[in-house]
Amino acid sequence: MSHPVPALPMKGALALKVFIFFAFAYILSYAFRSVNAVIAPELMADLKISNAQLGLLSAAYFVGFSAMQIPLGIALDKFGVRRVESILLLMNIQFDDRLSFNYFGTMYLAAVTTLRERKNHYTKLLVI
Repeated sequence: MSHPVPALPMKGALALKVFIFFAFAYILSYAFRSVNAVIAPELMADLKISNAQLGLLSAAYFVGFSAMQIPLGIALDKFGVRRVESILLLMNIQFDDRLSFNYFGTMYLAAVTTLRERKNHYTKLLVI
């Protein structure tokens, strides 16, 4: 009484691409969920907020996540998993790119400003 082995829906390179696509989406989602815990001390100091306020800030992600369950379910039923997941991942990547550009752009400007200030300081020392 051996049961037949069900055929896999995808094989080879396509299966690997789909797996990598969804694995990346999961890693990105996990990063958004845990980023506040990693930078909590700096975030609290920079924003001058308490532990309770940081908890509320961290909970905002989960509130948005839960609020999107019904509209996302409707979109999945209406347009299909492939289209909806692809669009959501592209939107997520674009949002993440904008955040990282703003962060690194700000860091670049801060570094240039600091270097200019040091150069001016050392120039004044040499003139004296």
